Amino acid sequence: MLDHAARVLAELDAGRSLALAVVIGVDGSAPHPVGTSMLVLPPVEYAARAATASEPLDPWLAVGPREVVGNVSGGCVEADVVTRAMDALGLGAGSTADLPATCSYGWDADRAVSLGLTCGGVVGVAVVRLDPDLPADMRAAFAAAASGGAASLALVMHDGAAHLSTPARLGLGEPAPGARLVALPDGGSALVVGRGAPPALLVYGATDVAGELAAFGRRLGYRVSVCDPRAAFLRPERLPDADELVLARPVEHLRATPTDARTGVCVLSHDEGAEVPLLVEALGRDLGYVGALGSRRTHAWRVALLRDAGVPPERIALLRGPIGLDLGGRTAAETALSIVAEVVACAHGRGGGPLSCGVGAIHGELVRTH
Repeated sequence: MLDHAARVLAELDAGRSLALAVVIGVDGSAPHPVGTSMLVLPPVEYAARAATASEPLDPWLAVGPREVVGNVSGGCVEADVVTRAMDALGLGAGSTADLPATCSYGWDADRAVSLGLTCGGVVGVAVVRLDPDLPADMRAAFAAAASGGAASLALVMHDGAAHLSTPARLGLGEPAPGARLVALPDGGSALVVGRGAPPALLVYGATDVAGELAAFGRRLGYRVSVCDPRAAFLRPERLPDADELVLARPVEHLRATPTDARTGVCVLSHDEGAEVPLLVEALGRDLGYVGALGSRRTHAWRVALLRDAGVPPERIALLRGPIGLDLGGRTAAETALSIVAEVVACAHGRGGGPLSCGVGAIHGELVRTH
C-alpha cells in the first residue's frame, strides 16, 4: 500500500486523481504478499473519451505503460483490476460501471489465461480512488514512506466498498511493520499496513564490488552505507547508488552505528588490520547477515584469527565466508549478485538452492530433495 508512495504524492501534487489497487488477501501460491499495491493513472484524454463513447472503452488498451505502476499479480489479473480502477475513477461505462471495490481472483480452468491466477493461488484485491484533497494525515503517511521513514495506512472494507484511512483514525494505534487484517466493530474489516525504516546494508571497502552491491541493495529496499578510510576510493562517481559514504575506520563506524536483526554487514576490504576487529564487533551483535570476501584459504586464516581474538565458535559459525552463493561468476556485478542473493536467502531463512531441487510451497516451507 505504501510501496509507490513517491509516485502517489507526485500525482496528487500535480492535481491528478489516481486509483490504488491493493492485495488484501492471499491463499496458496501468489506472486506478491498482502499489502502490495498497483497504481492506475488514467490519461486526461481518456475521461473525455469515456464520457462520450457509445460503447464501453477497453481501459487496458487506453492506459499505457506510463499509467500503470507496479503489479498485484504476475500479470494474470491486471486487466480486470484496471477495469475496476477506471470505474473507481468514475470512468467506467456500460457493463464496467459500478463494479465492487473488492474482488477475489483464483484458478479458473476455462479462463486461466484471460482471467485468473495460473499459479493456482487465490488473491483478493481492493481498489480505492485517491484525490488531490486527500486528508493531511494520509498524505503524511505517504510522505514518510517516500522519504524512507516509518509509516502506516489502513484500507477499510465493508460490503464490497473500500476507502483509505489510518490506524489512528480507527483507534488501532501504531502498527508493527507488515500487514494484518483487523475486524471492525461495524462488521467491516481493515487491512493495516505498517512500514518501518529500511534495513541497513553496511559495506566495508569501497571496491568495484561495493558499487555493484550498493545498486542491488538499494533496489531491494536497503539503506546502503559504504565505509572506507581511503578518500580516493570513497568517491560518489565510483559509488553512485550508495545512500551514504563514510570516511572512517570500519570498526569505529560499526561501533557508532545502531543495528538490528535485519542489518547486513559485508566486508570487502582484504585488510587484516581493519577486518579482524570489524568482524569481532559484527559477530558480537544480533545481525541478519555477516559476510567477508576472500578465498577459502583466506577464510580459514580469518577464522583462526577470530578464534585467537576470543570469538566463540558458535559466533564464528555465523560468518558467511567465502561470501556469497556459488553462482560461478567472476565480474564485480556477478560477485555482488551472489552476495545479495545470499543476503536475501538469509533474510528469509533459506539456503539459496535451486527451486527445481525442492518440493513444497515456493513462498512457504520448501523441502530440498537433492
